[in-house]
Amino acid sequence: MGLRGNFLHVGFGGHPLPDWAEGATETTLDIDPTYDPDYVASMVDMGEIGEYDIVYSAHCLEHVYAYEVKKALREMHRVLVDGGTNMVIVPALDNVAPTTETIYECHCGPVNGLDIMYGMASLIEENPYMAHKTGFTMDSLKDEFKEAGFKNITGVIVDEVHSILVTGEK
Repeated sequence: MGLRGNFLHVGFGGHPLPDWAEGATETTLDIDPTYDPDYVASMVDMGEIGEYDIVYSAHCLEHVYAYEVKKALREMHRVLVDGGTNMVIVPALDNVAPTTETIYECHCGPVNGLDIMYGMASLIEENPYMAHKTGFTMDSLKDEFKEAGFKNITGVIVDEVHSILVTGEK
């Protein structure tokens, strides 16, 4: 696909951008300095980091408390240029039960309902930032986008219904 423009990768955790973002100029932000991001900051207070055409966050928004979600989304809105796009991927809580039954496999190992709801215990033990502090359904995340000031909000289920991608424009 290839993109042009300045791309802010929020909570990047050392992960590369998706293949479809090839061509974008990436700036990284993470609360954890061990990942060596361009900016060490919380997504609820990014500071003066400039403006971006696209803000992208994959599996990060669930790591802030529910009352901080609006703050984080407003920060993402604030650092976008007019007409810029915010893209957020989170685990889908629709139809997830808090069980230890494996739902799917990922690069970190088997994932169960408890992992989707609260974060993977094995990762949290090593890095407390990995704990999930809130969760979303498609409708709840779209509502949060709307309340944060985004327009033209869309959402799709990705990863075989295990994640939600919601986008919105400034």
